[in-house]
Amino acid sequence: MNVCDLRLRCVFTRITSQLKLHLDQIRFMIDVHFDATSVQYLVSLTNQSRMMDEIFFSSHLNNNIQYSQ
Repeated sequence: MNVCDLRLRCVFTRITSQLKLHLDQIRFMIDVHFDATSVQYLVSLTNQSRMMDEIFFSSHLNNNIQYSQ
């Protein structure tokens, strides 16, 4: 497991915690964009083959995570 994996796992744990869900109940579709100052993700959450939500967030170099729906 590399740093990117750890960061994504941390982010997913925060998201699922906010949504009162567990990682094993969700499938993530991830679109990741890297640039010089941040990593941006578009995460599609599905539960039991049904689209639940899409969450867009960016993780900046200072590790602040910003969410928008």
